[in-house]
Parts: sequence; structure tokens; C-alpha cells
Amino acid sequence: MTEWTAALPAVLSSIATLAAVFAIGARTWGVGAGAMAALVLASTIGFFAIGHHGQSDVMVTAWTWWALYGLLVARRAGYATRPLVAFYACVGGAILSKGPIGLVGLAAGFAGVAYSDGWRDTMRLRPVLGLVVLAVLLAPWYGTYLVGRGSAFVGDTVGGHYGSWVFRRGVRARLESLWVLAYVLPWTIFLVAAATWWRKRPDVERCLIAAWTLTIWVLVGLSGAHRARYLIPIYSGLALLVGEFLTRAAAHGGASALRRARPRKV
Repeated sequence: MTEWTAALPAVLSSIATLAAVFAIGARTWGVGAGAMAALVLASTIGFFAIGHHGQSDVMVTAWTWWALYGLLVARRAGYATRPLVAFYACVGGAILSKGPIGLVGLAAGFAGVAYSDGWRDTMRLRPVLGLVVLAVLLAPWYGTYLVGRGSAFVGDTVGGHYGSWVFRRGVRARLESLWVLAYVLPWTIFLVAAATWWRKRPDVERCLIAAWTLTIWVLVGLSGAHRARYLIPIYSGLALLVGEFLTRAAAHGGASALRRARPRKV
């Protein structure tokens, strides 16, 4: 074990996350938007600072955003089986990377579909199929572990760690997740400008991506113990929204919003 080998999984996961952001942006709005979103993410302060650290949060991020890619492909294909299996498999990969926190992708998927298409369409995600895929992936590890240490897992991990995740400290501590707006510098101002354009140019898939991102943000914000690395799954969604705005706003009625966001010469 060396410093280089310790950082390698995180570096590869960061590259995989950038690839997922490019793939999502390119499939949704075109190659230009995908490339811009990947560039925005790579130059975001929070992602750059944490992306090469030997933390499992980076791997969770990669699996989670590839899960969104699978969901978007499934939605366009009428929720076909293969991309849905890929969606649930990526959620399983996130869970295997860091435990129950990997479920944020599952919650974000249902929230995104509910917001963009309506609650009835969440049934098209075929939850039973998801349970089967997750059971197949997780049973070899979690099954054997729970047989031997089930009480310890429930008491120490679920109750002790994730229970305190929600209930430890007060409401003010939850607001620490708003630091993500500082960590997303230098692109934060474009998010503010983009919000004015989105109302003029509705986009269903943008709504899904925004709801996916906001759901993860809210769930991470429940943490009573703020850690900068907890916020890394959020940056990809913000980068996608900025990337779309920068590449598409000028040609789709958002030129004035784009001009307001650009820095002015002194």
C-alpha cells in the first residue's frame, strides 16, 4: 500500500463520474452540453479537492450518476428491462461501496420520475425487478454478514451511525449542506442565472435531473455531522445544469440571462 495506490480507486471513480456526466449531458442535450458539463465538474472546487482522496464517497458518486444514466435510457425506451437492470445494478454498486448511503440513488430515481412524470409513473420503474437485482448483488456480501453479525449491524450501523445521521445535533447543523454553493465555485452565478431561463424553456429531462440532484442534496443535508466529502454526489447534477445553460441558453431564448451571468469588465 502506497499513497499512489490508496488514491487510485478514487481517481478512477472521479474519471468514471466525469464520463457519466458527459454521457448524461450528451444523451440529453447533445455532445456540446455533455462536454461542457464534464468541464464544469472537473473545475469545480469541491469535486477537484475531494476527487483524488482515498474516500469511498467518490466511488458512491460514480455509481450513483451512472445509475441516473441507466434511468434516463430506460425512460426513453419505455422503461425497458435492460436499462432498468443497469439502473438498479448501479444502485447496488453504490451500496456495496459504502453501505446504505448508496440508497440515495434509488430515492433520487423515484423522486425524479415522480416530479417529472407524475407519481403513477414511478410504478414503471418496476420495484419488484429492483428488489430482485439488489438481492442478487447484495446477498453474497450482506447475507453472510448479517447471518454472523446481524445484531451488531442493526445496532451499530443502522441505529448508531445512520440513526445519529438524522437525529444528531440541531436544525442549524443541517444548513451546513448549503456550503455546496460555495464549493461549486466558480460556477455558482450561472446556476442563479439559469433559474430565470428554465421558466422560459421547460424541459422534462432537466426537471428529472434537477429533482434527482435536489433529492440527494436534501438527504445529504440530513446529516448531523457535516463532512465536505459528503457533498460530492451533488456537484455532478449542478454541473449538468450549468453545462446545459452555457451551451443552449443563447440559442433558446436565454441570451439575456447568459449575458447577466457573465463577468463584466472593469
